[in-house]
Amino acid sequence: MQDGVRFVEQEEDLRACFKLRYRVYVENMGRLADNSDHINKELYDEFDNTARVLMAVKKGKVTGTLRLSWGGDAPFAGSMISDYRLIPFLKQIKREKICIVERLMIDPDCRGSSLVVRMYKEVMNFVLQHKAEVVLLNCELHNLNAYLKLGFRAFGDIYDYPSIGPVVPMALIVGDYDHLVAVGSPVAYLISSKDVQYCCKTAEITKVVLNETPLSVANALPIIQKLKNLNKARKSLVNNRTFQFTERFQLRLSA
Repeated sequence: MQDGVRFVEQEEDLRACFKLRYRVYVENMGRLADNSDHINKELYDEFDNTARVLMAVKKGKVTGTLRLSWGGDAPFAGSMISDYRLIPFLKQIKREKICIVERLMIDPDCRGSSLVVRMYKEVMNFVLQHKAEVVLLNCELHNLNAYLKLGFRAFGDIYDYPSIGPVVPMALIVGDYDHLVAVGSPVAYLISSKDVQYCCKTAEITKVVLNETPLSVANALPIIQKLKNLNKARKSLVNNRTFQFTERFQLRLSA
């Protein structure tokens, strides 16, 4: 397996990315266990059938991966339309102008390195090559500042993403190079203003982002607290059920 950052082309490499997902999300974080292949220790779903998977390899080991869904490859599925607030964007631009980034995983030993930036360099190369105009993702709240620094903008309401928790929709408007420069995004150093001259819907996309409910301290904190309380109640319910099951099981054994 050759070192570097690239999009997967071989089945073997794809399976290695699925295994990193499983190791990070299922084993380390205890998430998405219901949607996992526990026999092969792989994490994948139906969206991988049409998406492109990026991999980072160091010393023959997969150290990072992400999934990129491009509207030019296939129409976005119904759940993606709702999860990523696509309807207002699709009213302004064709689906071929939209990319969605998901399933970003970094090996715990490589966190804190420049790996994420190197991976997004390849994402931006793809975006420019295919003349996409907006990159969307759902960001967990503890990663919000990192994505703001990359040049993404928060929009829409924070909501509880199944098996993940509170997330906020974010958009990187490719044609707004001035914004990338203003926030000191490393993306501004990976591309130039000439690279995004093909973008002709920047104003329309910006309007969509601004018209969605903006993320602010005033509207975010009550929602975050509500979701935290929901997650706390959910964990309490699971723990209580586990205790009840254990108690019943012990009673049966002693009967």
